[in-house]
Amino acid sequence: MGKEGSKKILAVPSVRRGNGSGHLHRMLHLAAEHPRRVSLFLDRTGKLTPGPTINLKPYEEFIRSEIDFRQLQKESWSYILLDQRETPVSLLAGLKELIPGTPVAAVDEGGKHRKSLEYLIDTLPSLRRQECNLFKPDLNPRPLRRSLYYNCPLKFEKILISFGGEDPRGLTLPTLIALRKIPFLSRTSITVAAGPAFQELSLPSDIEILRAPGNLREYLSEYDCLITSYGLTALEALAAGIPVVTVNPSRYHSRLAKKTGLLICGTGKPDTGRLKRALENPRKLIGRCALAEENLRDTADTDPSPAELSPSASVCPGCGAAPGTVLGRFPERTFYRCASCTLVYQQRWIPDSTVYNHAYFFDEYKRQYGKSYLDDFAHIRSMGRERLKNIRIENSDPSLLDVGCAYGPFLEAAREAGFRIEGLEPSKEAARWAEEHLGCRVSPMGLEEFVRKNPQKKWDAVTLWYVIEHFPNLESALQQLSGMVKPGGMLALGTPNGAGISARRNLKKFLAASPADHYTILSPKSVKRLLKQKGFRVEKIRIPGMHRERFPVLFRMLWPFTAGIARLLRLGDTFEVYARRMDRERKDNSREG
Repeated sequence: MGKEGSKKILAVPSVRRGNGSGHLHRMLHLAAEHPRRVSLFLDRTGKLTPGPTINLKPYEEFIRSEIDFRQLQKESWSYILLDQRETPVSLLAGLKELIPGTPVAAVDEGGKHRKSLEYLIDTLPSLRRQECNLFKPDLNPRPLRRSLYYNCPLKFEKILISFGGEDPRGLTLPTLIALRKIPFLSRTSITVAAGPAFQELSLPSDIEILRAPGNLREYLSEYDCLITSYGLTALEALAAGIPVVTVNPSRYHSRLAKKTGLLICGTGKPDTGRLKRALENPRKLIGRCALAEENLRDTADTDPSPAELSPSASVCPGCGAAPGTVLGRFPERTFYRCASCTLVYQQRWIPDSTVYNHAYFFDEYKRQYGKSYLDDFAHIRSMGRERLKNIRIENSDPSLLDVGCAYGPFLEAAREAGFRIEGLEPSKEAARWAEEHLGCRVSPMGLEEFVRKNPQKKWDAVTLWYVIEHFPNLESALQQLSGMVKPGGMLALGTPNGAGISARRNLKKFLAASPADHYTILSPKSVKRLLKQKGFRVEKIRIPGMHRERFPVLFRMLWPFTAGIARLLRLGDTFEVYARRMDRERKDNSREG
């Protein structure tokens, strides 16, 4: 996405004492890269996160586009980006109260809100595989790179000790003391980075101190080796080509360092013996770190950056309820199951770019089905003839509107069956072809525009074959469709089956394969409930079958048996619904078949 969106991103990094300054550095870097798009909210006074904050004075010259607490409600926000490590309940609740309805994303979130947040960006490896929308190591600022990995020194001449902007566990002084006990290290070879939020340290007078570096990553390339704890600084050093040795504040950090491939020389306190063995063999340490850096390198260049995200609302498009259970996370979208109406739907974080043009019906259709839409015309028309057997209208001169009629195969089948036909199709090319070759009346527009131009018009039958899932606002679409069907008339539709064999077999894979413009995934249960709310009685639900090509070879060899079992258990990958528009006095005597 070349142009930045009109709405801003509200970046909320942690500035709580004990969390270090890495979160602030990361969001400062993002704001500097996208000054028109990103605004910072730093809870200096603890209004939303009661507790002590780090000293922000050393960062003032770098802070741009900071938003005041009182301004939060006055701005239009695309989404909130949390960088908190573990987001406090009070902070999330306060932001949602101040700017309700604003989607929320989080970077490296490890708190209790992780599973419920709409979008997750991870930049650091985790102990166990945690599902996220985006793994983006290069979200962290990239330092200057040096060729140390490729030009291995005989010994480390310059060593940097850095435990972040705060060093909450006080590891700096014990590590320095341990290094001074190693005989082959010169005292003048050691530098200590004293972060902006450090307490006073009683350091020896002959030790060089790098005081409150604004961006430590800019200094990393000047050193031969970094001693730090597992975290952002360690990964920045790897990216800079600097070998890393870790002394970690907890077992958890040491386990993360081990998984990443970093050398551990102490947990809770430095281990002098391990430090000595690590530093006396530069070639071995550099080789280990080079391998760790290679494993961490981000190869997903096509994945979006946080500045490109522009999410849609996360409420259920069927009933308007708040987000339910998260079913799947992907770089461009998050899938939910609504707790109220059971509808499965997607919240897009990158706007859908699908265009219903010539390529959609020819190139894309052929990639999926092996032939173009017009090549498949006769087959689609024959399926339409079967579907029409389930549309029973008492009127002797019935009218039918096919929404999303494409090139008109179902319209032609309906005309053969005695219907007065009309089509609705957003693709102008397809609409024009149907009018010129089939003599059908087709309006080249979307449903909302059509209803606005024909507010009083009604039909005996309205059909939508694999169209209903394309509406971002399903509730609104169903309301409009309800007003288009005459009392006693029928609404018929076909759609992918969220309760079919493919979804049951591997839901994550099924969701990943769902087209970008399929905003909802219906099931017989959910569609029946939604149509009943709009005044329809479902007369029949037909579940045709499965996609043979989606199954292993063994299943295909036993296809007659497999397909028969699937039909018996109603596990087809698609289903059709035939519903009648009812007066309130009529009873619901629905059946499924």
